[in-house]
Amino acid sequence: MWFRQSKDSGDYESTYQRFDRLYQFHGLASGIFGCDEFLAGNMPSHGSELCTVVETMFSFEVIQELTGDPTWGDRIELLGFNALPATITPDMWAHQYLQQSNEINAAHIDPNIWTTDGPDSNLYGLEPNFGCCTANFDQGWSKFATHLFAKTLDNGIAAMLYAPSTLITQINGRNVSVELVTEYPWSDTLTFTIKSGVAFPFYLRIPGWSNNATVTVNMGRPVVATASSYHVVQVPAGITYVVLTLPMSFRVQRRYNNAASIYYGPILFALDIPPVWTVLRHFAFNSSDWQALPAGQWAYAISLNDQNPQNSLKLVKRSLGSSSPFSGAGSPYIVTANGKPIQWGTTNNAADPPPVSPVMSSKPTQTLTLLPFGATKLRIAEIPVLAN
Repeated sequence: MWFRQSKDSGDYESTYQRFDRLYQFHGLASGIFGCDEFLAGNMPSHGSELCTVVETMFSFEVIQELTGDPTWGDRIELLGFNALPATITPDMWAHQYLQQSNEINAAHIDPNIWTTDGPDSNLYGLEPNFGCCTANFDQGWSKFATHLFAKTLDNGIAAMLYAPSTLITQINGRNVSVELVTEYPWSDTLTFTIKSGVAFPFYLRIPGWSNNATVTVNMGRPVVATASSYHVVQVPAGITYVVLTLPMSFRVQRRYNNAASIYYGPILFALDIPPVWTVLRHFAFNSSDWQALPAGQWAYAISLNDQNPQNSLKLVKRSLGSSSPFSGAGSPYIVTANGKPIQWGTTNNAADPPPVSPVMSSKPTQTLTLLPFGATKLRIAEIPVLAN
């Protein structure tokens, strides 16, 4: 923001330098950084504060507006579709102060791995550890919604983030409406109906992970859109239909100790650890503090082909129902894969760093279930990989 005042290119460039450095040394698979109060590195059992998730989303929303760089939109969606829902129960009556990428319990933990935070920091509750996240977490999706669209310097409109929405505005004193019908990120199709009293340029953010995106105007021939760019459609006065298609595929990122994080479009997948829930305290209305402990084995390694992950992973798609898509019961995506139990210990009631991949195991092969990170409440998101 200061760059707008100073006009010093160093202020602009430092925004990229600072965040690149932050994520290099502290970044986690869900798009947030390790910060269980102090910066905590990128070992996936360290925690990240819910307040930090929503404040980082807002920072990136402002940065995308000021820079016009679509890569910040990718960062926002990674946080909003993964880190944010992962740390809130589907009914939004409980949340964690700290979430973990590799989270094997959510309980009163003493001793714990946190730098300075207390033993209730990863409970799901009313105000675990400290009440700031109770007051703050609601701004995550609400500010996301207010940054879906932006005006551009050439009297156009930019679709910066994607969610079902309707924009009503004016350009040069003429009424303009843009309606987006979509189930994104659970679908690759986004349909815009634009009604306008004036011609204007319409900018569509093309995510960096989408290598085969297309844009179709008024049922014409699809046009290829370049990843990590804004694709421009010249909209005439009247009614215009624009269909953006963002084909999704699996991709693998190797992280701490060569463990794998698995993505499909903007969604991070994690090995789901079924929890056993216990109410520790009850407050007014539907509010309680909840403990979640693993129902069984959590230490697994996965069979995975990095170059062709679709050969190792089976994606099952379900229709959106009445349940939250960020829940085990309501998730539109489920992935199955082969894996085996492995030796993997704990320290201070947290999972040790993932064993260095590739990992050997003589145990029988099992079918593992992976869910979207935001639908899990206990999870392994940086997964050790079996030796071939």
